[in-house]
Amino acid sequence: MLEAELFSFLERTSDAALAITEEGVICSWNKSAERLFGYPASEAINHSCSQLVDGLGTLGTRVWAGGIQACASRASEVPDFDLQVRTSSGGRLWVNVSTILFEEPRRNRRLIVHLARDISHRKKNEELLEKILEILQEGTAGPEEADGVAPVPPLSEQEKRILRLFAKAKNSSEIAEFGYWFIVLAAITWVCAGAATAENKSLVTTLIFLAAGSTISAIALLVGSGGLLILAGYLFIICAIAAWYTASALMLNEAFGHEVWGLGRSTHAQQMPAVAAGIGEPGVIRGQA
Repeated sequence: MLEAELFSFLERTSDAALAITEEGVICSWNKSAERLFGYPASEAINHSCSQLVDGLGTLGTRVWAGGIQACASRASEVPDFDLQVRTSSGGRLWVNVSTILFEEPRRNRRLIVHLARDISHRKKNEELLEKILEILQEGTAGPEEADGVAPVPPLSEQEKRILRLFAKAKNSSEIAEFGYWFIVLAAITWVCAGAATAENKSLVTTLIFLAAGSTISAIALLVGSGGLLILAGYLFIICAIAAWYTASALMLNEAFGHEVWGLGRSTHAQQMPAVAAGIGEPGVIRGQA
């Protein structure tokens, strides 16, 4: 394959593709690269790749073509790597980069071809995961007991693995799919919250917090907002507390035969006659011989 054939092939790929010489000079820049980085081909070709995109690795160190070439000379393939690049707007963007080494026998030179794809959404999820793990570690790093409350057990390796798999979803559509399920849950729960107004305020409160958390979770997953996802988590915690109170009140009131914990029953519910279920065979009333 000649260089002209290679460049024509790269124009047809959906990934941002660029080819650079061993000296780090860009010699090919496809349309997808123009959209991803914001630089037109006329501004990229014949310019230094390191100066144009200023690639930084995960540790903040600069990545240069010579290091990639040296890596490739010692192995049959170069593994994918994440890179933070500079765009034409001056902002920085996380991309995942695949590398192909191309030998041009006629011109006796080697080209380094990079295929880049946007992973900013995945990186945001990874950062959110790290923050969550830090908070959990802080919560479990205290004394074994404080004020008689048992410490929260640390996350197991399986739980951490599940969180990391969620954070490292392959693309934004996989994350967004969770958002669509939360839309369904929110729609159902809002309807149930409206119907629960005929019963008691405690049940309404539980369902409203569940519906609000589901709504915000859907928005957070669809737009990729870590802050909204944290807010939804707090709403789910409040929902769990309200559900515990509602369930405990129902059990206590049933056990003692009168209202021990108030549920805020509606006027309609208070006017309804009490129902006592029979025990035994069908049709046999409780207490009947």
